[in-house]
Amino acid sequence: MKKTIFYIAFFLFPLGLFAHGDLHERIQRITQQIEIESSNEALYGCRKLAPLYFERGLLYFFHEDYNLALLDYIKAEMHGYQNNELNYNYAEVYHKQSIYNEALVYVNKFLKQEPNSQKGYRLRSSIHKSLKRYPQAIADLKTIINGKEKPQTADYINLADNIMVLNPSSHNIALSYLLKGCERLGGSIILEIKALEINKAAGESAEAIKGYNNLLDKFNRKEVLLFEKAKYLFSLCEYEESFATLKISKELFGQLSKRQQNTKAMLVLKNNILSLEQQLKQLASLHNPISL
Repeated sequence: MKKTIFYIAFFLFPLGLFAHGDLHERIQRITQQIEIESSNEALYGCRKLAPLYFERGLLYFFHEDYNLALLDYIKAEMHGYQNNELNYNYAEVYHKQSIYNEALVYVNKFLKQEPNSQKGYRLRSSIHKSLKRYPQAIADLKTIINGKEKPQTADYINLADNIMVLNPSSHNIALSYLLKGCERLGGSIILEIKALEINKAAGESAEAIKGYNNLLDKFNRKEVLLFEKAKYLFSLCEYEESFATLKISKELFGQLSKRQQNTKAMLVLKNNILSLEQQLKQLASLHNPISL
C-alpha cells in the first residue's frame, strides 16, 4: 500500500495480530490430545481425532505453517471429517501455497454447498486475481456487494483494484463502486483514501486535492495528511502551496508532546518534513519567482 494508506492507517487501525507464542502453546496442547486419543483409537475408534486434526491444521495455518496445515487437513479427512469448512480450508491453504488450480477445485466445492457464502466468493476472487483472471475476480466481488449481506470495506477496495488492473483507464468505474461502498456502509474513510489514490494515479489533480481537503476535515490529527498533501502539491510543481501546507504540518508536529514526537512513525514524518522543506528551499534559491 502507498504511504498515504500507511500513515493514516497508523492512527486509525492499531494492528491486532495473532500472537505466534500463544498459537504455539495451543498447537502443543492439541498435539498432546492427539497423542492421547491416538493411543485410545484401537479401543474407541477415531471419532475424536478428526476434529483435533482439523483444529490443529487451522492453528498451523494461522501460524503460517502451510505444509503442516495441509497435512493435518488430510489427516482430518482420513479420519472421517466431513464438514464443508474442510473444503474451504483446503482452498485457502492451496492458495497460500500458490497451487491455484487445486484451490479453485476446493473453493468451488465449498460454494456448491454454500452458494451464498461471502467468504467463499471472496476467496475465489483472490484465487482468480492470483491467476490474473481479473474479469472472474471482479464478477465474484460484484456477487458479494450486490448480495443481501453487508459487504466489507475490503470488498470495494479489491473490486476497484481489479477494475484498475484490468483497464487502467476505467478509473471512473472504480470510483463509482467506491462511492457506492461509502453509501452502503454509511461512509468510509478508507474508501475515501482509496478514491484519493485512484484520482492521483489517473492524473485527476483537482479531484485529488478535493479528496485531501475532505479527509482533513475529518481528522483531528492532521500533520501526516498535510505532509502527504504538501508532497503531492510538490509533485504538481505547486511549490508555494506545497510550502504553505508543509509549514502547517510542521507546526502541528511541533505541538505534539515529546512522547508523541518520538514514536517511530512520527520520527519518520519529521525527517520527511525536513527533507521536503530542504528541497523547497533549494528551489526557492534557484528560482526567484518561487516565493517562500
